[in-house]
Amino acid sequence: GVTEAVLAEATAKLPGFQLSSKQINGIDRKTCSILKLYASGKLPANFLEVMACPGGCVNGPCSLS
Repeated sequence: GVTEAVLAEATAKLPGFQLSSKQINGIDRKTCSILKLYASGKLPANFLEVMACPGGCVNGPCSLS
């Protein structure tokens, strides 16, 4: 996924880089609190991968029924 691609590119260009990632799958009250923590710098991560649709909108936009 995106996190793996970022890690590969960052470590190729920045030897010794340590990626600390967090993934969000869907937007709800719990994930909004994670977003607020990240924005305030209180989440122990330097990369945040967000998929607004649960499952990442695998079938494309407007596919939820």
